[in-house]
Amino acid sequence: MKTISLKISDELFEKIERYRVAENLNRSSYVTEAVVAYTKSIERERLKEQLKKEAIKDKELSRNIIDELDHLSNEGLSHPHKDWN
Repeated sequence: MKTISLKISDELFEKIERYRVAENLNRSSYVTEAVVAYTKSIERERLKEQLKKEAIKDKELSRNIIDELDHLSNEGLSHPHKDWN
Protein backbone atom coordinates (compact mmCIF):
# COMPACT_ATOMS: atom_id res chain seq x y z
CA MET A 1 0.00 0.00 0.00
CA LYS A 2 1.25 3.47 -0.91
CA THR A 3 0.85 6.77 0.91
CA ILE A 4 -0.11 9.95 -0.94
CA SER A 5 0.14 13.44 0.45
CA LEU A 6 -1.89 16.22 -1.15
CA LYS A 7 -2.77 19.85 -0.62
CA ILE A 8 -6.35 21.01 -1.04
CA SER A 9 -8.19 24.24 -0.45
CA ASP A 10 -9.80 24.88 2.92
CA GLU A 11 -13.20 24.92 1.22
CA LEU A 12 -12.70 21.46 -0.30
CA PHE A 13 -11.35 20.13 2.99
CA GLU A 14 -14.52 21.31 4.78
CA LYS A 15 -16.73 19.63 2.16
CA ILE A 16 -14.80 16.40 2.49
CA GLU A 17 -15.12 16.55 6.26
CA ARG A 18 -18.90 17.07 6.09
CA TYR A 19 -19.45 14.23 3.64
CA ARG A 20 -17.06 11.76 5.22
CA VAL A 21 -18.57 12.30 8.66
CA ALA A 22 -22.07 11.83 7.20
CA GLU A 23 -20.88 8.59 5.56
CA ASN A 24 -19.03 7.52 8.73
CA LEU A 25 -15.70 7.16 6.88
CA ASN A 26 -12.20 8.14 7.87
CA ARG A 27 -10.40 10.59 5.56
CA SER A 28 -8.29 7.93 3.91
CA SER A 29 -11.28 5.73 3.10
CA TYR A 30 -13.29 8.68 1.83
CA VAL A 31 -10.54 9.93 -0.47
CA THR A 32 -9.75 6.40 -1.65
CA GLU A 33 -13.40 5.79 -2.56
CA ALA A 34 -13.52 9.13 -4.38
CA VAL A 35 -10.38 8.32 -6.38
CA VAL A 36 -11.70 4.83 -7.24
CA ALA A 37 -15.03 6.29 -8.38
CA TYR A 38 -13.31 8.95 -10.50
CA THR A 39 -10.95 6.40 -12.04
CA LYS A 40 -13.87 4.10 -12.93
CA SER A 41 -15.64 7.07 -14.50
CA ILE A 42 -12.62 7.79 -16.71
CA GLU A 43 -12.34 4.11 -17.65
CA ARG A 44 -16.05 3.98 -18.57
CA GLU A 45 -15.71 7.07 -20.76
CA ARG A 46 -12.67 5.63 -22.54
CA LEU A 47 -14.46 2.32 -23.08
CA LYS A 48 -17.55 4.17 -24.33
CA GLU A 49 -15.43 6.04 -26.88
CA GLN A 50 -13.68 2.83 -27.94
CA LEU A 51 -17.02 1.04 -28.37
CA LYS A 52 -18.37 4.00 -30.34
CA LYS A 53 -15.38 3.85 -32.72
CA GLU A 54 -15.80 0.08 -33.12
CA ALA A 55 -19.53 0.47 -33.78
CA ILE A 56 -18.77 2.99 -36.53
CA LYS A 57 -16.26 0.57 -38.09
CA ASP A 58 -18.80 -2.28 -37.88
CA LYS A 59 -21.47 -0.09 -39.46
CA GLU A 60 -19.15 0.81 -42.34
CA LEU A 61 -18.17 -2.84 -42.83
CA SER A 62 -21.83 -3.92 -42.81
CA ARG A 63 -22.67 -1.20 -45.32
CA ASN A 64 -19.83 -2.39 -47.57
CA ILE A 65 -21.01 -6.00 -47.35
CA ILE A 66 -24.60 -5.00 -48.14
CA ASP A 67 -23.44 -2.88 -51.08
CA GLU A 68 -21.36 -5.77 -52.41
CA LEU A 69 -24.27 -8.21 -52.03
CA ASP A 70 -26.57 -5.73 -53.79
CA HIS A 71 -24.04 -5.41 -56.59
CA LEU A 72 -23.78 -9.19 -56.97
CA SER A 73 -27.54 -9.55 -56.83
CA ASN A 74 -28.00 -6.87 -59.49
CA GLU A 75 -25.46 -8.57 -61.73
CA GLY A 76 -27.47 -11.78 -61.55
CA LEU A 77 -30.70 -10.01 -62.44
CA SER A 78 -29.31 -8.08 -65.37
CA HIS A 79 -27.61 -11.16 -66.91
CA PRO A 80 -29.92 -14.09 -66.17
CA HIS A 81 -28.47 -17.53 -66.68
CA LYS A 82 -30.07 -19.35 -69.60
CA ASP A 83 -30.48 -22.55 -67.59
CA TRP A 84 -32.61 -20.82 -64.94
CA ASN A 85 -36.35 -21.25 -65.16
